[in-house]
Amino acid sequence: KISEDGVKDVKTLTPYSFYLSRIILPEKLSHTSPGIDTSIFSYCRQSAERIRDEYHLHGKKVILSAAMLREDVKAESISDLIDAFKPVVEEIHEARLIIAGDGEALSRLQKSASDKVGDKIIFLGRIERQEMYKYYSSADFFAYPGINEAFGMVYLEAQCCGLPVLAYSTRGPQEAVAHGETGLLSPQGDIAGLSRNMLKLLKDKDLRERMSKAAPKRIKKNFDLNDNLRRVNIKLEEIIIRRDR
Repeated sequence: KISEDGVKDVKTLTPYSFYLSRIILPEKLSHTSPGIDTSIFSYCRQSAERIRDEYHLHGKKVILSAAMLREDVKAESISDLIDAFKPVVEEIHEARLIIAGDGEALSRLQKSASDKVGDKIIFLGRIERQEMYKYYSSADFFAYPGINEAFGMVYLEAQCCGLPVLAYSTRGPQEAVAHGETGLLSPQGDIAGLSRNMLKLLKDKDLRERMSKAAPKRIKKNFDLNDNLRRVNIKLEEIIIRRDR
């Protein structure tokens, strides 16, 4: 099923459990989502103000991205993001893209960004995971295309901090992000679609605020690591009890 904006309905996609169900009886199969420690990732106004001060971001519309900048699909995703951001900043001059991450592709991506948009993209370098909530807090929304992304914990972290998410509608983002509810997804490789979604979120404050409220609720309900581990333990106990009978 394809929506008007070209995104497949995640409810109709084939999950991992579908393939397992070919060899395992459905009643013996259950799915537990990946998760994060939701207590680590929450909005912090003080940190947001400090980072906006440090990088001169007050009065700006801030898009945050984060990735390990390896010369593979990670760097390719950031390249797509830079390309998508170019027409956005040409229309909304106060927009800024800040990118957290380090790796062998960093210098190449910095040059590409400078050539295309000047100083409108800021590379933060490596940020420790336990510090990332401060940077999520400073942004208006999170964007990482996620080419061939298996899942992507950054999507959970960003949403838990109250950020709407932009990504491609690949397998991982579709599980992590509720399209139209906590973020906007577009087909992989559709850079123009990524740009349109950026502009949509930048211009529509009400939409950002709705998604910002919905995102942490969804993460805490479905992707809380401790809750999911408890579910696994309960399931294992049920299995042991059945076998002992």
